[in-house]
Amino acid sequence: MTMTHIPDDLGDPRIEHRFLGMDRRLIAPTLAILGLIIFWAGVIPAINEATEGDPLDPDTPLTVAEAVEFTPAEGWRPSAAPVPSNSTLELFKDGTVFIVSPGAWDGTADELLDELEDEFNPTVTGDRAEFTLPSGLSGIGIDTTAYDEIGFLVALISDERFSAVDDRATGIRVEASSEIDFDAADQEDIAEMLSSMRVIPYDERDVTADDEEDEG
Repeated sequence: MTMTHIPDDLGDPRIEHRFLGMDRRLIAPTLAILGLIIFWAGVIPAINEATEGDPLDPDTPLTVAEAVEFTPAEGWRPSAAPVPSNSTLELFKDGTVFIVSPGAWDGTADELLDELEDEFNPTVTGDRAEFTLPSGLSGIGIDTTAYDEIGFLVALISDERFSAVDDRATGIRVEASSEIDFDAADQEDIAEMLSSMRVIPYDERDVTADDEEDEG
């Protein structure tokens, strides 16, 4: 008896069932698979690139949570359209990500960094380093590694009131990470963005009618 590896449901692939050397009954499913490959390899990246947005203007400050302001470095893009009221802003350039998340805080910078370490659970490399930004913000940071990424975590503290509905001070969580080489240019960009960071004085912010009602 002659053995064959051709499934029974495909029948006998005789010459009249072939086109360009392929069984005509396999053309439709093959084209469907090729269509998926083209979709994932071409269309999805194009959609991602379109939604990621253009590089930000390095001369225009960004506002996060209506409380914190900083200036993006040249060539950095937002992962989503920057909205001043959003609680988090994520920027990226090549394989490096920079995330800023302000919030109400009534502890120290060390305690805020402890919270960040608990959240991300990275491998810490080196000692904590304290610093003060030109705006007067005091901070503390640590170098980290996690899986295939390297980077650092930073906690910044300001006595300025965070919001109309929360009169606690302002804490700023900063995460920077890179899946590839965290080169000198990336580090300089992030140092530049950190150096430009400030907490907007509460009386200089645009307080909405809802905020005023909550405050009253």
